[in-house]
Amino acid sequence: MPRDLETIRQLWQKEPECYVRKALARDIHAYPPEVQSLIIEVAKERGILGTDEEYNIPPVPDEHSWTDQSPVISSSFTFFDKYVFSTAWICGFGAGAIEALLYNVVEGLGFLGAWFMGTMLIYELAIKLKRVEMREGSIIVSNYFTRIAIPTTEIAKVSESRFLSTHPVYITFKHKTRFGQTIMFMPKFALGSMFFLSHPVVKTLRSLITAE
Repeated sequence: MPRDLETIRQLWQKEPECYVRKALARDIHAYPPEVQSLIIEVAKERGILGTDEEYNIPPVPDEHSWTDQSPVISSSFTFFDKYVFSTAWICGFGAGAIEALLYNVVEGLGFLGAWFMGTMLIYELAIKLKRVEMREGSIIVSNYFTRIAIPTTEIAKVSESRFLSTHPVYITFKHKTRFGQTIMFMPKFALGSMFFLSHPVVKTLRSLITAE
């Protein structure tokens, strides 16, 4: 199994049972096919589904792709980047910087400076990421611990960073929310966003501004 899928498997093995059941019942199309199969396997391993129970992923209506039908517009790798990768990098590089500082102060200060700059970058591009859903009349924003609903009428501006690999999208609201006035999310991969083109979800979100 590829390393990324193995990491995702480990994350799903730790998710609360209610979250796994919710994914099976309602959000299965929020994930690519290989992750859908993985979630089903984990559910059987944990006894949420019977070992011999057959679970058929419901077809997506109107022959649209899974990305078009899911209410979740953020990437399924949001949790990994936000918590797993960021924690591993900050702790790992930080430990290395401290060790270098103990052996050679000058060299250690260089490592410490690099660690500080890298941590700030990871904070801005990974730790700030949110899980985002689009429901009728509202945007559901979550950091996996707290979940809030924001009316689409509150959307003031939508922007994106096309030149970053994660293609972050920023939603600015008219008023401050529990997560601040601007939230950032990593959208799902879309062929239409390759070669530094605008991500399709940006157009969708911007249409909500003029529609209200």
